[in-house]
Amino acid sequence: MAETTKRKQRGPGRPFQPGVSGIPSGRPVGSRNKSTIAALSLLDDEAEKLSRKAIELALLGDVAALRLCLDKVAPARKDRPVEIELRRIETPADACEVISDLIDAVGKGELSPAEGDVIAGLVERRAKLSELHELEARLKRLEEAAG
Repeated sequence: MAETTKRKQRGPGRPFQPGVSGIPSGRPVGSRNKSTIAALSLLDDEAEKLSRKAIELALLGDVAALRLCLDKVAPARKDRPVEIELRRIETPADACEVISDLIDAVGKGELSPAEGDVIAGLVERRAKLSELHELEARLKRLEEAAG
């Protein structure tokens, strides 16, 4: 009786336990549904005609077609190049000073908070690499002294 109840609780069309399927490796990466493949093959045959029609509609003033065409020609930028002069980072103390400079630049409106955050992440990674380089040099000196 308990087995029947458990099977009913999983519901119809759900024969497997949660997290366990008949294909443990899952669906192959990049595989597509049959309907998607069919739709794409239809569109491939007509891509040139569809593009021409979208351009014609855009030229006639269809705002949606115009937006579609412009998005393909000049897609919206996700970020912009940032020009900012930073001190050289040789030590963790240098990184702290650079991050202070970044905070000042954000406060003055020279950088957006998102830009400051991205650059601060780069500074942090550079500082960690400096630390690793310094530790490697110390370890090498200790090994040479011991050997």
